[in-house]
Amino acid sequence: MVVKMKKALILFMSFTLLCISMGIHDSVADAQPQEDIFVNEGFHELQTVLSAIEHIPDAVVAQGEEKTIEWLTQHTGMRVIVKEGNLQFLPKLLPSFNIPGCISAIGLAILTVGFPFTKILKVKKAIDALGGTVKFVKAFSQSYQLYKSYGYSTTTAVQKAIRSIGGSLKSDLYYALLDFFNINNILGNCT
Repeated sequence: MVVKMKKALILFMSFTLLCISMGIHDSVADAQPQEDIFVNEGFHELQTVLSAIEHIPDAVVAQGEEKTIEWLTQHTGMRVIVKEGNLQFLPKLLPSFNIPGCISAIGLAILTVGFPFTKILKVKKAIDALGGTVKFVKAFSQSYQLYKSYGYSTTTAVQKAIRSIGGSLKSDLYYALLDFFNINNILGNCT
């Protein structure tokens, strides 16, 4: 339990430091447009990764982590690594952003935190069951932004968005999506 809490705290602090180190804009007028740009960029990156996962051949995944990483790197244009059993996607450029934009940029955060390598085929099946990458990302983005507008925290908004669009999935696919969005780690360590 203590180890999990330490990992959650380290992850939170690292993410916070990343947000702060990327710079804070002095102009309040610039904050909203930059936040929108960053969120849109984050969802674009998310869509790129989900599309690659949706189209990865099962035979490539069966060949192991190295071949999977090679294939995903080639098809996303991002550097892909496995760290402690989690696939992490490292975009080439991170846009300039502010603290609110950083916190709401869930798409990019998901990619850099990673998700369990062992769940890649379940995430692929979940995406297929929900109508494909474009349909899923559009529905997720709309649902997430709706829950954020209600004042929910980022974690709660993501969880509710996944629940609203993925509620009809088999439980193993639903939980694979939660793992992809790293919600299970947050819930396990913070509740």
